[in-house]
Amino acid sequence: GPYRLQRLREILHSAGEKFNPREKSLFALCDEVFGKWAREVSVDATPFWSPRAEALAVGISSAPMDDFAQKWPACFDAAQDTLRHIFRMGETDLEAMRADMPGGVVFCLSDLGGEDCPLVFVSRGFEEMTGFTSDYAVGKNCRFLQPPLQEVNSTVNSQEIARLRAFCNMIGDCPRGGIVGLLLNERKSGERFWNLLHMHHLSVEGKRYILGVQSILPVPMPSMLRVARNLTPVEEAQHWHFLSQLGEHISKVRPMVDQQGLADMQSAARAATEHLRTFFETACPDYEGDHWVPCTGLQEANMFQKDMLWKRAFDEMKGSLMKIWEVSEGCEEDVAIA
Repeated sequence: GPYRLQRLREILHSAGEKFNPREKSLFALCDEVFGKWAREVSVDATPFWSPRAEALAVGISSAPMDDFAQKWPACFDAAQDTLRHIFRMGETDLEAMRADMPGGVVFCLSDLGGEDCPLVFVSRGFEEMTGFTSDYAVGKNCRFLQPPLQEVNSTVNSQEIARLRAFCNMIGDCPRGGIVGLLLNERKSGERFWNLLHMHHLSVEGKRYILGVQSILPVPMPSMLRVARNLTPVEEAQHWHFLSQLGEHISKVRPMVDQQGLADMQSAARAATEHLRTFFETACPDYEGDHWVPCTGLQEANMFQKDMLWKRAFDEMKGSLMKIWEVSEGCEEDVAIA
């Protein structure tokens, strides 16, 4: 309707005012605008927003997607020693990853020679975990996993994104062997999660790729971060104060996680999880001591009060309650007589 179209224009205008072509492409800007708009007005934009159609429509070559073809097994063979050492993978897990089994490792491959470093392969685990299908993801830069709200992404992820981008732009082999990043990412549903990302360069048949393996940290997401939502002025002030604190804290954690992850990703994941959990326990109201008790039903509670549902429930139960009361009074009299 008219409201939806007007809201799309407003979001596009706001994003366009802040657009910096040095920080993101026009495609990333469109993804950000469409993602935010679709969630706000409850529209599934997938049917008319295909990355493959987008690439062909604007004349961008789809060669990186087509050229990759069946090269994943060869890429895996080039990466398996690193995977075995850093991720402590056994032979069963390695074979499952090579065969790209459902429910397996979450990973993706990018073509360093393609424009904007497009994804050329995503695993079934990636599709299952993020909600983005291969048809949607392949041909795009993986920025679509970043929160589309620029203020959130900038506050929490900007420094890490710059570091990972510099790694992707390296010419020749990386002297460190790889890089480990800790990012706040977002599923297609809008639900956010913590992604401990290990990336390293591969060279297969004369072409250079980046293999990214994602470890999803088992940290409960605070209500202030879980999904994008409309906030009252008071909530918004609390939200940005919390984000600022989180940005400062995580900037201190990332160097340690990066160094540790280059040797042992399991150890790095445990350390990152513990650091985030410790911060959330003191900085947000969703913890009571060590217990995770987020306020998830406030809207329902407010509606219960507003609609006076207790009075209606009481009226419906009144007869049963009176019978229970009569029985209990009779029991008390019997006890007194005895």
